[in-house]
Amino acid sequence: PGSTPGAATNVAMSALASTSAASVVRLGVSAPGDSPSVLYTLSNAACSLNAGAGDGGSQVPTSDGKCWIADMPSPAPITIWGAKGDCIGTFGTCNGGTPTDNSVSIQKALNFVATNGGCLQVPLDTNRGAFYYASPLTLTLVSGQPTTPAQNVCIVGPGRLKPSTTLVGD
Repeated sequence: PGSTPGAATNVAMSALASTSAASVVRLGVSAPGDSPSVLYTLSNAACSLNAGAGDGGSQVPTSDGKCWIADMPSPAPITIWGAKGDCIGTFGTCNGGTPTDNSVSIQKALNFVATNGGCLQVPLDTNRGAFYYASPLTLTLVSGQPTTPAQNVCIVGPGRLKPSTTLVGD
């Protein structure tokens, strides 16, 4: 039996055709090691999110229109969607440079758990920075439907989001 091939980044994984392997391990989002390694399995259909473009975390398109589907760990670190914890500072400010705006990455992670249930992890970044976002984030939970996965959502971890976060659901 052969080993599962690895792809260094999302770009490298998207360059793979569906005929290359049944599964692949992504070693990072933008660079190897910037998120945990994740196992992806090939789907014979196009990605269902964003008109086939996937979300860069739970779904990554192949070069020939199919989709790599993540075997998502639980809790799922927000870094899987590309979030970077590079906001160093206190009291809602980021000192020493411009932090990454993680609004899109964190929203994609929230959308994943709102649809599929499960937990997100805000990890402690190696430089002990917070995960900054500039745009409002929304976690839409479905009320009155206790059997939906969205009713079983949690956000855990030692990391921080900046500005501070308040989640509201019905």
